[in-house]
Amino acid sequence: MKDLLYKYATPLTTGLFIISLISGVFLFVKIGGPLKGIHEWLSMVLILPFVLHLWRNWRPFTAYFRRKPMMIAIAISVALTIPFFLASGSRSLPPYVQFSRAMLKGTPAELAPVLDVPAAEIVASLVAAGYAGAQENKSFEVIASEAAKDNNAMIATLAAVRSKAN
Repeated sequence: MKDLLYKYATPLTTGLFIISLISGVFLFVKIGGPLKGIHEWLSMVLILPFVLHLWRNWRPFTAYFRRKPMMIAIAISVALTIPFFLASGSRSLPPYVQFSRAMLKGTPAELAPVLDVPAAEIVASLVAAGYAGAQENKSFEVIASEAAKDNNAMIATLAAVRSKAN
């Protein structure tokens, strides 16, 4: 078994990396929508051969850390990620999450016409779901916060209100 792992760790790492590289480039330039699933899943599969490759080449790998170029490369790699973390926020969230967050800034009175449900019914459903402080003119964010519940629980409750109305 060990021979098999030694024999295939590096070739599998190389093959999966090449596929991940190509699909990543296609996704970056906004072509190849179906490649997203390939890229994501095969990148996850790549973890196993990568770990096997590290195990197989552990001594040479650790030798890199005794040299300055590895420390510089790691510092540069980490530094290159910082702007992405600083720029992240609602802009990087999927549109449906951005939309949901915007809706939660509203109140039952404001959302009632959208859900085609009376505001009083929304409030009653919220109270029944454990949001004791629910009021027609209080934002959903505040109602959820006071009830110590997260946004997903609030969205699920609002979806149930809409489902009952139909």
